[in-house]
Amino acid sequence: MKDGLFIVKNMKKERYPIDNILQMLREVDIFDISEVDTAVLEANGKLTAFKKAEKCAVTRNDLGISIQVPAISYPVIIEGRIERRPWKN
Repeated sequence: MKDGLFIVKNMKKERYPIDNILQMLREVDIFDISEVDTAVLEANGKLTAFKKAEKCAVTRNDLGISIQVPAISYPVIIEGRIERRPWKN
């Protein structure tokens, strides 16, 4: 596929029915072929599909939202004793 259109000549050459391609697109969460920029049938039989840029999901990075990295949890009670600084030996 290119720009949301099937390349029929290539599909006939590979003998792949449209129904199979549509199913494979649904498996990668593409339900509307107009969202596809490029799709390639790989040698192993899997389909690799890239959505058009305007159809891709927005990420936090796209919006300039920083993410807070979670801290590591430490045990505060070890063998029945309260550890005031469990991160230091």
